[in-house]
Amino acid sequence: MIDGLCKDGLIDKANELLSEMKSMGISLDVVSYISLIHGMCCGGKWKDAKDLIVEMVDQCVHPDVVTFNVIIDEFCKNGKIDKANELLELMIKRCVNPNKLIYNRLLDGLCLTNRIDETRKLFVSITNNGCRHDVFGYTVMINRYRKKQNINDAMSLYREMVSNGVMPNVITYNTMLNVFFRAGKIGHATKLFSKMRLSNVMPNEHTNNILIDRFCKNGCITKAIEILHALQKSKFNLTIESYSCLIDGFCKTGRLDLDWNLFSKLSQEGLEPDVVTHNIMINGVCKDGKLEEANNLLSIMDEKGCAPNVITYDTLVLGFLQNSETTKVVELLHKMAEKNVMPDAYTTSIVLGRLVLDEKYREHLNWLPSFLSQDST
Repeated sequence: MIDGLCKDGLIDKANELLSEMKSMGISLDVVSYISLIHGMCCGGKWKDAKDLIVEMVDQCVHPDVVTFNVIIDEFCKNGKIDKANELLELMIKRCVNPNKLIYNRLLDGLCLTNRIDETRKLFVSITNNGCRHDVFGYTVMINRYRKKQNINDAMSLYREMVSNGVMPNVITYNTMLNVFFRAGKIGHATKLFSKMRLSNVMPNEHTNNILIDRFCKNGCITKAIEILHALQKSKFNLTIESYSCLIDGFCKTGRLDLDWNLFSKLSQEGLEPDVVTHNIMINGVCKDGKLEEANNLLSIMDEKGCAPNVITYDTLVLGFLQNSETTKVVELLHKMAEKNVMPDAYTTSIVLGRLVLDEKYREHLNWLPSFLSQDST
């Protein structure tokens, strides 16, 4: 009965039924307790859920490791890491040994909330409590070190993982590729990718995007092109994100001839450029001083039904500002107003700062859409 009420979202009714059963001296089994605790978690009643767990244990209805896993998972998914940690302590006090699933969920939850010191302590305590780290736990920690730019710690932990006989998966390899590229260790990244394939771990879309993007950003354009061609030959289903990474690399290295060539061939690959691809192209063309071409790309976006975003407009506005084309800037700002797209604070301050220096400042001010003219007064 309680389980059915909880599944229907009637948590208060289920709680009332629990109180009635207790007043009648009827004992609840583990399924009834867990159903209500899970329902309370889903309804955001975290304190009630924790209190009920304590009551459950006090009533000698002993939750097993699976039960704790379900509840800790709910706490972690909803950012209630302290409550999840309290449950872990309760488990250990009640001699219920946490398993890898519970430890991994807590590791992930602590990492997501940037509690790196606590994550390290928990990671060390796992082996002290007789539980071995698996690929998930290692990868979570390596990724956390990567995000904190603790490159040496990430590499050290990867070596420990391999030496302990834990085989990396595609997520581990992707994380380590990012680590090596961030550290400028291109040779190490290349060797790791070769090792990945020798280990029969299949690269995924994210792997390919990392390789293309990072090779480009490290100035290895030829290597990025080689990877793209190899993927095309192997009939790998490349996405617009993969091509966008390469187009971005061409832009940042001033290879606009290659940029346009690749951009124009996207339709032959059965792909349509999205707003990110267009923004990359517009940014590259603006930096090359070809503002009319950039403006034409905006028109093409409209024709194709690809809605420009604030980055699209801000890039164009700043491009025309640098070329002192104030009339074009005002036109773009009005387009933004029509599309209900607000410029960011940086662009707004630059626009107003430039207009103040213009001898026709007052005249231009009258032309501005309301969201900018209000800021200038």
